[in-house]
Amino acid sequence: MPLKILINGAGIAGTALANFLVRSQEGHDITIVERTSKFRPGGTQLDLKSYGAPLMKRLGLLDAVRARSIHETAFTFVDTRGRDWTPGSTSYSPTGSSDEYDLVVGADGQNSLTRRILWEPKKDCDSTLRYTGYSVAYFHMPKSEEEFNSTLFKSCLRPGLKVLSLRCAHKDFTQAMLTVSTTEELKEMVQQPVEKQKDLWETTTASLVGAYVLAGDLARHGDNVGAALESYETVLRPYVERVQQLPPLNLAIFRSKLGLTIAYFVLAILSRLRMDRLVNALMKDDKETWQLPQYPELELEE
Repeated sequence: MPLKILINGAGIAGTALANFLVRSQEGHDITIVERTSKFRPGGTQLDLKSYGAPLMKRLGLLDAVRARSIHETAFTFVDTRGRDWTPGSTSYSPTGSSDEYDLVVGADGQNSLTRRILWEPKKDCDSTLRYTGYSVAYFHMPKSEEEFNSTLFKSCLRPGLKVLSLRCAHKDFTQAMLTVSTTEELKEMVQQPVEKQKDLWETTTASLVGAYVLAGDLARHGDNVGAALESYETVLRPYVERVQQLPPLNLAIFRSKLGLTIAYFVLAILSRLRMDRLVNALMKDDKETWQLPQYPELELEE
């Protein structure tokens, strides 16, 4: 039985979910609402990790993505003088109208109004956000002479849990990321209007996976929305918990200048002995234990 579905948000998750649902051939009545009237020019490139590329292929979009891809050739660590310590490291609308729906999906980002309406007990409460201990600022910089022909992703570690990263592969500008320990002042930033915040790139693959699993469970369980949502929670929870795990930058070795010097020497030794490739192979996609479920009901491309 077809469902009447409202998707709040026309970003990656919302539009992907609509595409997956259409492939289920269930004839769902799908409405997407988006408060932004045009594409925002800000943000950074999108990273497709683990299941990101396979899901784009199933949607028939992989060739289009490849045609617009930016080719980063390596990830490397540099010091404050720009010296490379790991040469050769490998890379990896609101309208005022109302209606009734069988399912409402909140795909409107980390500051989701849908989520707050459903779960927030008090105004301005942010209990649905899970703070990782880090905050990241994304911005663009004019390319230096050195960066014009560079395709590197460079990171510089600084004492006090600070990491500055530069992605040089874009032809027009250098993309910069500054990671610092989260303070109360930074926590308040998420309350600011979206125009004052930068788009996040880490969530791209997770958005696709979440949309795929939700569409698959809805197709599998027919008009039993409750059973579909219960299965969605059970299937996706282990994946979400894994992607929320971050590198251990809070270790004591990263807090002092001496500790960082030692860390850089270790990285250099690993790289020169080609042990970085072994470590990269052992840690590739965190040795994926969660497997993408199969939903033949969606009738996707192979």
